[in-house]
Amino acid sequence: MSDESKYRVEAEDDEVEEKKGFFRPLPEDRPVQSGDKKQPIVKLLGISMYEKTRDRIIILLVPFLVALINANVFSLVIIQALPESSLFLFVIPMLSAIPIGLTVHHTKNALLASLIASAFFVMLFVLFLISPALMSPRLNVGEFFVSGMIISAIYDLFVIFANLLGSLIGAILREFF
Repeated sequence: MSDESKYRVEAEDDEVEEKKGFFRPLPEDRPVQSGDKKQPIVKLLGISMYEKTRDRIIILLVPFLVALINANVFSLVIIQALPESSLFLFVIPMLSAIPIGLTVHHTKNALLASLIASAFFVMLFVLFLISPALMSPRLNVGEFFVSGMIISAIYDLFVIFANLLGSLIGAILREFF
């Protein structure tokens, strides 16, 4: 055998000289991949985005909607349009929190989202309680705010446990059905 057939001979690559200074080409816009793994791109409400971004939006959006429902129910209890019964103070907030467990991807994130829903509830409920002071310039907003925080702290205990239970039920439903 000849030496050429024993050894693989490759052509030498011509190395391109990198331009420096003003002659260097402008950088191109490319989506940056985090890590070595490629992330799947999904659509949410017609907008293309990474799956992690969609999950983060869901973790904030669904608890806000649950907190809006809970604040509405508790505000109707405060103005005595609904009675103070366990149905309105615990069962309806628990049922409204089931979509958190159904839509949030992992159970630990669903439980975190239920705590976020409780924080949103406090913000919305305190805003409801101080709204009379915001409408009248003669009333002291600080006194309304302090009393609103005390009242919402009492109701927030019901909401925290109802949201945790509802999101856990939703996660169980997601896993088995």
